[in-house]
Amino acid sequence: MATSKSKSTGAKAATGRRRTKKAAAEPLSRGLSAAQVAGGSPPAKVDGLTSLIEDTGGRVLATYRDPLGSHWQVLAALPVNKVEPTPFQAREQVNEAVKTLKDRGFTSPYLKAFVVARVDPLRFKRGAKAGSDETIEKMLASARRFDAKKIKMGDVAGAGGPG
Repeated sequence: MATSKSKSTGAKAATGRRRTKKAAAEPLSRGLSAAQVAGGSPPAKVDGLTSLIEDTGGRVLATYRDPLGSHWQVLAALPVNKVEPTPFQAREQVNEAVKTLKDRGFTSPYLKAFVVARVDPLRFKRGAKAGSDETIEKMLASARRFDAKKIKMGDVAGAGGPG
């Protein structure tokens, strides 16, 4: 004799009560409309920023309001020589050092991590807390000075930790 089992369809929660569906948001109830994003004139603070960008050789591509937060945004092209250095600029020097190490016969899959650890200005300072601008500048300078020709096979092998 076969007994029928009721299958749970997920309509009831574990307590036996029916779950109520969340009400759908009304159309256009969130954020700004397209006309509001592109329309209007920016406040004086944003106008000052666009003037500063153009005075220093940059070009303002667009000013608009964020659709969800309604804060004014400025999209601009800035002259590369007037932009503060970022950690991503060290990537080029790191990749160049890794290529030099590979050309010398190093085969470790951790060469990039090894080079990054070597240019990290905080690696020997316990609990060091430095400002981000200062740290980035030191890291870029260290990456520029890194000489892959001075690295020995034992240096990379020893960096893997106790074996």
